[in-house]
Amino acid sequence: MKFGAEYRRTRNGSSFQADRNGHFSPWSAEDLITDSVFSDQLDKAFGTSYGGWYYAGAAVNPTNGQLPDFYRGYRANEVGMYGQDDWRVNSRLTLNLGLRWEYFGPPHNFKPNVDSNYYFGTPVTPIPCFTAGVQSPCTNPFFPSANPFYAYEASARPEVKNSNLWNKDLNNFGPRVGFAWDVFGTSKLVLRAGGGVFYDRLYNNVFENIRFNAPFYADETAGIFQSGVAVGPLKQPGLLTIPFTSNAQFISSTLFPAGLPKPVPRHIDQNLVTAYYEQYSFGLQ
Repeated sequence: MKFGAEYRRTRNGSSFQADRNGHFSPWSAEDLITDSVFSDQLDKAFGTSYGGWYYAGAAVNPTNGQLPDFYRGYRANEVGMYGQDDWRVNSRLTLNLGLRWEYFGPPHNFKPNVDSNYYFGTPVTPIPCFTAGVQSPCTNPFFPSANPFYAYEASARPEVKNSNLWNKDLNNFGPRVGFAWDVFGTSKLVLRAGGGVFYDRLYNNVFENIRFNAPFYADETAGIFQSGVAVGPLKQPGLLTIPFTSNAQFISSTLFPAGLPKPVPRHIDQNLVTAYYEQYSFGLQ
């Protein structure tokens, strides 16, 4: 009989500074050449209000109006244990029997209160419709009000968690079975076969993108056709500062009279199970 075990403490640090310095979209070549002052001056001269930028956006922490924390230092625990036996049934048949159990713990950040996950809600339909923030009967034929899957999404919620971003998967049992059979007992023709189930840890990029979740990260965009407010270097000179949001009006009702746009969520299924594959072999020797 053979037994073994291993323990791994993984550490993974990365910084993803998505839209840290902001992005600007000028209206024209004149705006591009004049650092977007051209259209601001035209607005002043002709009394229009479009702004020097078609839109301007940046990463922001909606809770304080400052830059988000782009760095993540993830830690996780991983455990593996196995038992195995090569049993010689007789002079012609040998069995290989084993079982391995593995655990890949959900990663957690070494800093508290920075990560969140979007958790699916309930499949209850019809999904309520909202117009200008007010619930109303659904008259849009393209709105999937009767779709249970979209109901899960519509009722999803962000939740800040310092551990267990998804539920632990504790039933990762991988059997191993094999045999070698001397067909005629002459050691000249041997039939061999085997198979097993093997588990693997989650690819880092899947969970690292949760750093872009609410409530501590959003990529907000303002502009005449985005938030209904004209933006430009003369109209809002504070938008050119670093951090991009140091001017408090960027997250105020001045630029977002209808409130901050909804962030784009990154979702990891709370019932995510460990990936596995099955492998087998069969051959004559």
